[in-house]
Amino acid sequence: MNIQVLENILGEVDKKISESDVKLVLEKIFAGQSLEEALKKENIDLESEIKKLIQEKPGLSSGAYMGLAMAKFKGKVSGKDVSDVLKKILG
Repeated sequence: MNIQVLENILGEVDKKISESDVKLVLEKIFAGQSLEEALKKENIDLESEIKKLIQEKPGLSSGAYMGLAMAKFKGKVSGKDVSDVLKKILG
């Protein structure tokens, strides 16, 4: 990886990716993906997946649901996105 790749990643912040996604994109590049592949987000219906987790394991804290969701998606979603959806669902 060179400085140009890093500049390109940082240039995509707030356009294609959030600030919290930078680490994930870098990890994908180091794993051998191209910049274009690393910047792609998977189409995951995060809200329905989190609702499913809550139904499967009712009564847990939001932190517990956060941990379960992050483990399930293993870097495919940002922590901020999960947190935002949990706040929306749990209130």
